[in-house]
Amino acid sequence: MSKDNSTTTYESGNPYKDVTIEEAGSGIFQISGDLGEGIFKNYQEKLKNDYNNSPLLQYLFKDSRGRLRNANPFIKVLLESFLEQKGLAFPRFMNLGVALKYFPRELGSFTIDIGFVLRSNIDFYKPNNTIVEDLTDQVKTLRGNLEFPVLISLRGTKLQSYPGSRYDSLSFRLTEETEIISSLVLNQEGYFSPDELDENICLPKTTRQERRPGDLELIVGQSGLCRAYINVFGDIDTETKDLGITDYSPVLVVKK
Repeated sequence: MSKDNSTTTYESGNPYKDVTIEEAGSGIFQISGDLGEGIFKNYQEKLKNDYNNSPLLQYLFKDSRGRLRNANPFIKVLLESFLEQKGLAFPRFMNLGVALKYFPRELGSFTIDIGFVLRSNIDFYKPNNTIVEDLTDQVKTLRGNLEFPVLISLRGTKLQSYPGSRYDSLSFRLTEETEIISSLVLNQEGYFSPDELDENICLPKTTRQERRPGDLELIVGQSGLCRAYINVFGDIDTETKDLGITDYSPVLVVKK
């Protein structure tokens, strides 16, 4: 998200009119250049030495502009340790919420993984079932209780070995840095305007069934575990169950 093309295109109620995403305080940017080259090299070494070149983790790549692009949430959480060494981190929900609320059209052309939605403690999609059980227990341990559905951030989440997982025996370990948000709106598929987005949690305050000009969409899945991401239209998609899908449109966005 370079400064030369990041002025807002959404006017209504926008306190950040005529400023860049960086100036607005979201601090979100894409990794490229020497920084991206170094992180990419370190990632490839760790993939070879510690993960036996797991097919699930091989799809991090650099595009023609030198930007790092990531293909699934497993890759993203593995990258976090390399980002920390450079003084970087994945955006919080609030950072993404500011960008989506006031600059929705600038997030187009790519998808941005933000986390998972956990809707129940069982999942009939077999690759996810053991991970769902484990994440349910982890959320209860961290929060003391669990009110479905919850949005779980990739920020602060680590990769761990988990023999019961059908994703190359890998799963996720939540930490105190992982954001966990309970919200019933995660079950309310429909449309909302950027003005109706709660920027603190990167979710709409409510949705409606009729679509109005300029609206975004909240796309909702069924029980169990789904990937949560901002898609190429700026919509929030929480429907995709395959956590290891190899999609080349996601970009890696970070903040200082």
